[in-house]
Amino acid sequence: MTHAEGHVKNAEKLRGQGAFREALEQYRLAERGFSSDGDSEGEMVTRLGKGHCLRLIGRFRQALAAYRAGERFAVDLGDDASLADARVGQGMALRALGNLGDALRLFEGAAAVYRTLGDEEGETYTLWAKAGAYRVKGDLKKALEAYEETLGRYEASGDRLGACYALCGMGGVSRVMTRYDDSLGYYTEANARLGRQKDTFGRAYSYCGMANANRMMGNMEKAFGYFEKARALYSEIGDRVSYAYTLWGEATAYKVLGDLETAARGYQEADQLFIATKDDRGRCYALLGKGELKLLRGNRKSADRTFHRAADLARSTGYVLEETHAMLMLAILKGGSLAAVQKRYRRLGSDLPEPASAPVNMP
Repeated sequence: MTHAEGHVKNAEKLRGQGAFREALEQYRLAERGFSSDGDSEGEMVTRLGKGHCLRLIGRFRQALAAYRAGERFAVDLGDDASLADARVGQGMALRALGNLGDALRLFEGAAAVYRTLGDEEGETYTLWAKAGAYRVKGDLKKALEAYEETLGRYEASGDRLGACYALCGMGGVSRVMTRYDDSLGYYTEANARLGRQKDTFGRAYSYCGMANANRMMGNMEKAFGYFEKARALYSEIGDRVSYAYTLWGEATAYKVLGDLETAARGYQEADQLFIATKDDRGRCYALLGKGELKLLRGNRKSADRTFHRAADLARSTGYVLEETHAMLMLAILKGGSLAAVQKRYRRLGSDLPEPASAPVNMP
């Protein structure tokens, strides 16, 4: 085994443990070795590995560049499976950056390649990725159906870890569909299975989901306990994006309980991370939280401006559910009828959050 191959082996092990920053450094060391040896296949592997690590710590544009470099090597080598892997990775990075149309097109193209190759694992993973895009796009019913199909495929194939991530996806969609009991059940089942898998990222993901489901059900003490566990694990692996959403959920719980100062600190810290990672969807949620704190403190004009900023950002980036949340907050601010907003939620497969008055426990 060459030194470069050894670095790749170390990187894969670290990545499997959720140590993405450490894995990234190993891929970089391997890349230099493969480049010196003129090993194109090795360089392709390291580019794709770097893309995965960069994406999972929130560096989406750098991840996109790494995946595209991997794609070029795959084309030159005639490696269709790696080409599909590179395109799924690009789709995941673009999904995080809000480019849902291009993400879905890449997923469709990759799925077709996997189907031709008879690669059921790749095809199922792509379906899972598509389900996430549907959720972000606001097509909640379609997202849940895709996650359910993904779960069935993973369980039929015996892929235990894949099944856990499908359950987490179902938990997230169920929550924004206001099916909180279902959400908690899916996340709890995923968490129990992930404990046996020793997957740090997945455990953090499920703890955050359990926290938010409990928050929506009014079980705040349990919610804070799970938020704390999620934050610790996300900090351990250096995931800024998921950590930011955890901070947002925790801040929302404090807001609902009337601790506006702690909520404000949480929303601000989350917003700074969303700005750093260029996560416009996250920014919508942070702006809505900040706007509601202004409303609760009686600063109605500033709240109105902040809610409009969130609505404009959501509309310009195609985040339909988040735009609907902004419309709800504007309706609450103005004291008008919520009927039109309710109709919009139901068209998406969701419902008005309860209570539909400030402070809103936003799902």
